[in-house]
Amino acid sequence: METIFTSSFWRKAYDLALSITKSKLDKNDQFWAEDIAQNAVTKAFLQIHKFDLNRGSFSTWLSTITKNLCYDFSKRKEKSLMNRMVEFEFSLTTEADEIESKIELEKNILLLEKGIDELNERDRKIIIMKYFKNASSREISIETNIAESNIPMYAKRAGLKLNEKMMKFSA
Repeated sequence: METIFTSSFWRKAYDLALSITKSKLDKNDQFWAEDIAQNAVTKAFLQIHKFDLNRGSFSTWLSTITKNLCYDFSKRKEKSLMNRMVEFEFSLTTEADEIESKIELEKNILLLEKGIDELNERDRKIIIMKYFKNASSREISIETNIAESNIPMYAKRAGLKLNEKMMKFSA
């Protein structure tokens, strides 16, 4: 009994697919040629009602189906490869951006620490309590002996001084 792998049709489709895949795809990969040949023979027999004897032989028709499947497969494989390359480049870019962001963040933290160290004690206390400890104006007022209503203005001025110092250090 003849199986699909021993039929002369499959052999022709396989030989053609192998020759095309060796030039278009991986030279050592017979698996793809076998897969394409099997698909070509299956497609040909499922579509046999579309075959027109007046336009050529069955062998020619099978060869055309095989070639088309090879080219389609080649395009899909190329597209898949391109997608993987784009994903890889994106991951490299993302990693580089993350590293750059971390370096920038560390630089800004150092500038912030330097700037805070340069402030006078009252301004340093206000900045630390308001922005790092999330203290209320009442808590800051008690700690600094400044009227609670004046705390927002003192915090704004301390922030401006801190910004000036950070700009001086970054230049």
